Amino acid sequence: MKNPTPTAEHGEEFTYDGHLPLINQRRKRVDTIRPGHLEGYEPYASAARHDRKLRVAFILLPRFTLLPLAGFLDSLRLAADIGDGSRPVACDWTIVAPSTDPTVASCGVEIRPWEQLGEPTDYDYVVVVGGLFPDRYGIKIDERIISYIRRCGALGVGLVGLCVGTYALALSGVLKGRQVCVHMYHEDDFRERFPDLSVRANALFAIDGHITTCAGGAAAIDVACHLIAKHLGPERALKILHHFLIDSARPASAAQLACADSKLGLADPRIRRALAIMEQFRETPISMPDLARRVGVSSRQLERIFYTEFKQTPSEYYRMARIRHGKWLMMNTNKPLKEIAIGCGFTDSSHFARYFKQEFGCSPQEMRLAAGKQAESPYIPDEVPA
Repeated sequence: MKNPTPTAEHGEEFTYDGHLPLINQRRKRVDTIRPGHLEGYEPYASAARHDRKLRVAFILLPRFTLLPLAGFLDSLRLAADIGDGSRPVACDWTIVAPSTDPTVASCGVEIRPWEQLGEPTDYDYVVVVGGLFPDRYGIKIDERIISYIRRCGALGVGLVGLCVGTYALALSGVLKGRQVCVHMYHEDDFRERFPDLSVRANALFAIDGHITTCAGGAAAIDVACHLIAKHLGPERALKILHHFLIDSARPASAAQLACADSKLGLADPRIRRALAIMEQFRETPISMPDLARRVGVSSRQLERIFYTEFKQTPSEYYRMARIRHGKWLMMNTNKPLKEIAIGCGFTDSSHFARYFKQEFGCSPQEMRLAAGKQAESPYIPDEVPA
């Protein structure tokens, strides 16, 4: 990896005077770190490549999304050093590509690779980051990337597909016979494009042998915490969560939150607007007359269009949506029942529990207790349950 130590052999000389120079080779910029941040570590020069425990290379596909890349990469940065030191002491990372041309993200940001594709065995993991679904937007993936992934698979190098990065893994053939986790927004796309794969969208990520596939988004941080805890210890993963202001890392089997874009399949724009408003007012429910006014229809019209679409009144649908969100929180967080009830717009836990039992046939406590019997490690789940 092209992340040389600032010593004389690399043409970078310095005198250690109590402030450690942190040299960014690509920007030729020198920063300093206070000695207090370095307790327990020798100067940067001791962090030679062969001493690093975790080596990760990122491959960016055209129109990749920034969040998974930033979440995973910054997790490595925080785990690698003490405090905000950001030195690649405990792990190292790089961005590789077939050429030195920049790759454009879905938001328009360009990122130039740090080095060209090297030996797969130089890395413990090769992380492929995607974004927009190639078949929808006519995106072509360089065949050299597909061949490189295939080599990684043959050599047993760890592979991670983030978001639509899994598409490139599928093209290479390394996912044959494996569990594949994708974002629910792209589940149908993957099933249509790769009908022979075992595709699922009922989890955040799946680990099958040396290959990990991840739905993307913030779940990239959960995957990074899993790998960092496995290789470097749970205390470093905990440091990441503290810096990111995240309560806890989610297990692989945690459910994906219902995709808000599902309402885009509804033909009536008035219903789409009504559902969007309901989501905004989940904790403090809006009245139906006020909802109708915001949508721009009468209360009677609102009831009619909801019944035509859902065979429910707006208030029935609204309550059901809040109960189902409460169920998601019950199954995927450790929040107390009272907090969940109030957060979903119910007056108290008894009010919430009554409607919950009508909808699901059991109390919230019974459902959470049943799920708790199958709870798994927050950092190192072996696989995604079927």
